Amino acid sequence: MKIGIKYCGGCNPTYDRTKLVKEIINKYSDIDFEPVNEESVYDGVLIISGCKSACADHKSINSGKKIFMDKAEDIGCLNKIFEDIKSQNM
Repeated sequence: MKIGIKYCGGCNPTYDRTKLVKEIINKYSDIDFEPVNEESVYDGVLIISGCKSACADHKSINSGKKIFMDKAEDIGCLNKIFEDIKSQNM
């Protein structure tokens, strides 16, 4: 499974976005994560917003599922989301 990672501009982060992404990559080591390349196709994309504004531009990203995260606690929802993506790709 291939998951892209897209960060917002970071103008008003309310948590450590880089730390969150490192935790995600370590926790889900069986998933191929990479920074978003708009020419690539992804099974899903994590859109990491530092605050509730969620201003990261994502319209041109080709992905089956866009996962919006705007706080560190959002990591708890990823198990189900990644399982859903895997099951759709089988």
